[in-house]
Formats: sequence, C-alpha cells, structure tokens
Amino acid sequence: MGSYDDYMNSKFDPQKITIAQLREILDTHNVHYTGGERKADLIRKFNKHIRPLIPSLREKKSLASKLSNDPFLSHSVYLSPCRLSIIHVVIFAMLFSFGFAIIYNDEFSNISTNYDKVPRINWFPCPSNAYCSNDKIISCDKGFVLVSSSIPWLKPFTSRCILDNSLARRVKKYTELLKDIAAKETGRIVCETGLHEHLSFQNLLIQLRNQKLVNMDTDQDFELITRIALEHLKFDDNVEVIYKKDFAHKTNIYIISKYPNNFLVCQLRAYLTNKINFCKVKVQEITQQIIGIVLTFSGIVITLIRVFIAHFLSILTLTFIVYVVGKLIYTKITSETVPEIKETEMTILPTYNLEYLWVKNYFHQGLPNRTILGIFKLEMPTELVNAHKSYKRRNFHNSIHRMFHGTRSLCNPQRFIKNSQAKFCKNGCGVCGIAQEVNTFHSLYKECGLPIVQVRHIPIAIPLDIIMDPIRMRTP
Repeated sequence: MGSYDDYMNSKFDPQKITIAQLREILDTHNVHYTGGERKADLIRKFNKHIRPLIPSLREKKSLASKLSNDPFLSHSVYLSPCRLSIIHVVIFAMLFSFGFAIIYNDEFSNISTNYDKVPRINWFPCPSNAYCSNDKIISCDKGFVLVSSSIPWLKPFTSRCILDNSLARRVKKYTELLKDIAAKETGRIVCETGLHEHLSFQNLLIQLRNQKLVNMDTDQDFELITRIALEHLKFDDNVEVIYKKDFAHKTNIYIISKYPNNFLVCQLRAYLTNKINFCKVKVQEITQQIIGIVLTFSGIVITLIRVFIAHFLSILTLTFIVYVVGKLIYTKITSETVPEIKETEMTILPTYNLEYLWVKNYFHQGLPNRTILGIFKLEMPTELVNAHKSYKRRNFHNSIHRMFHGTRSLCNPQRFIKNSQAKFCKNGCGVCGIAQEVNTFHSLYKECGLPIVQVRHIPIAIPLDIIMDPIRMRTP
C-alpha cells in the first residue's frame, strides 16, 4: 500500500492519507461504500469496520512473519533436473486424460457407479445476456449475437454473446449523448445555476429521450440501450458514476462529468469575478498606502501645530507675566511715589537723594554759573493733579510742559519752607523755574534776572505740571 501500509499501527492517522488511499483500504477489507462519500464519511467507515480488527490483523501478520523467518519452513527442497522433468510429464498426462474424458463424457454414463446424487458444479455462471443449458449458451438476448469459440472442445461456455453492429453503434451514440448532457449539467452546477438533482441518471434519461436522434426507439429498446450505456460509463475516465442511497434506502445513480461545459456567460462571469476580486485587492492595497501617507502627514502637521501652539502659549504666557508684573510694579511705584496729598507741599531734597542728583544733571556747572544751593520738590494736591491730567487729556493739542524751581545763590532754601510769606521771583531772592520747551524764557529772564538753562526730554517729573502761557508762566 505504499506510504500508508502502516494503517495497522496504533498511531496511524487516516486524516493524513488521500480519499483514493482510504477507498483502497476499504476495498482490501471488503467494506462497502457508494463512491459519493466525503473523506470524513470514509474515515468514519474505517474507524467503525477496520480499526477494531487491527489487533487480530496484527497478530496474523506477526505469525506470517515468523513462519517466513523459520529456516526449516522456508527451506526449499532441491529437486534434481531429472525428477523435475518426470513431474512435468505426469502433470501433462493427467491434464490430457481429463480433457479427453470431458470431450467424450458419454462413456462415463456406462460406469456402474451412480453419480446422480453428486451435485454438478458449474465452473462459471451463465452470462446475464444469455440463456444457458447444461453449461452451454443456447441463445442471447435481443441485440446480442452468439459467437462460438474457435476451440470447440473447451468447456464450459465455448461461446459468448456480443453486441451486434447496429446495437453497438446505438449504444456508443447513447453513451456520448449522456456524457454531453452530464457535462452540460455539471457546468451549470459549477456556474451555480443548476441543481444537483439534475445530475441524476433518471434526469439525464429524460433529456436523452427528448433528443431527435433517439426518440424513434421503443421504450424497451431505449431501456436496454441506456442500461448498456450505463455499464460503459462506469469504465469511462471522463465521467464518474456515483451510487447514493436516500432516506427510503432507494439507490440513486448520479453521473458527474470531470470536464464540465461552462457557458459563455459563466466564463465571462468567472472572468469578471476574478478581475473584480483582483481590483478589490489592489484598491485595498492602494487605500492602505494612502491612509498610511495621510496618517504620516497628519502626524507631522499635528506635531508642527503642537510646537506652534506651545511656542505661542509660551510667548503669550511670558507676555502676560511681564504685563502683570509690570502692572504690579507700576501700581506699587505709583502708590509709593504718588501718595494721596491733600494740600500743596514743598520740600528741599537732600544732596544724596536720587531725585536731587537727577535734577542736578540738568543745571550748568562751574563758572560763570553759580553753585546750586538747593533743589526743592513741589508736590501739588492729588485732586489738583488729577484735574490737571484730565484737563491735559481734554486739551491734548495745547503745549503742556514740566518745570523745576531754583533760587538765587544768596538765598537760604530753608527760609522758603519756614517762611510762608517768602517772595518769589523778586530782586534779591526768590524762586524761578527751568522750563522744558523754553517758549517763555524771555519773560522768566526779565522778571527773575536769572540765566535760563534749556532742558529737553526729561523722563520723570518732579514736577509741577502746568500749562505754559505765551506771555508769562503761572504757578499756584
């Protein structure tokens, strides 16, 4: 059995062999099958009918192996050439006598021994298409011709029944038509447009009966020819004959073609189906590639957006922090440098004061200028300052200036603080100013007799914020 002769092994797996090999194993042990079973059905028959017999089969095989290995039993007796030739002569004589007795069997009837009670044994059964008598074919069925053997003394059945030429041609034609019909019906099933019942032998006979070439046969001739054609189909390599029993234990015959005829529509549909499946696979591959590219590009864009948003948020956060901190510092400085003042205050700045040093830089130093004896800080009431700021906002087109106050060198600055009646801008001693834009310098010089120092772009006011009049500078 080739590669599967170890099916008697306990570890044998019938799943690993083919359907043809399973059928051969079942045939070896005379297990019936119809030929239409699937592999699972054949495996079920193997497990049911053969596997239980494996232990006894293994014992028989082992015993046969022992006998073949026995040197005494396996020893062949040597026969000399002379003795071998004598045996051949004896056997030939016995066969000749036996044949002579068969030919002239009438002489055996005179023997006194009664052989009537001994049953006569026919060596071969009578053929199904013949009628026999006394081990002889006496006639044949309709459509068959009796042909005698060229050696008439051979018995039994020296003759046989064969198809006559007319019937043989009709059987061949019927066989070819049945094969064509089976191929067409098998093709329909392959194309999923037919039913399996259309492959039954009875359905094929109905279609065959409708053929114009055979519809002139009688029902008896049609049945005879189709029965013979079925026997021919069993041995045809292009078809497969399957016997299958239904629930009522009735045997149905199916003829399946191994080379089905596919219609043009079926072939076109199969071609289009293959092309569509191929296109679907290609579209899926291209779609996956596009999705991959889009996802990659989207990842890059999202990363850039995240970086941009993070950078923007960092700048916004830093700007907010700077604004808040600046606002807090400005509020603190404003609250500290501009306290609530109810009335006008004038203080003299110490020489080490930062404001003193800052204002000092705007005075000319050295000869012919006099030494600075003091710098006063004049602070107006908060209400007046706010009103002045509001006025400046309403009259932003007018010239608005800042002013500092100074004194003559002969004056003691302390007297202007202690003496509320001190005179200002008078001969001998007084307080005059230094204007930013010097648009009224001539009047200041005329009244105070002081040199005027031009000061531009003063960033901070220790100021008296006033409106400069083109004729004279007014101070409260």
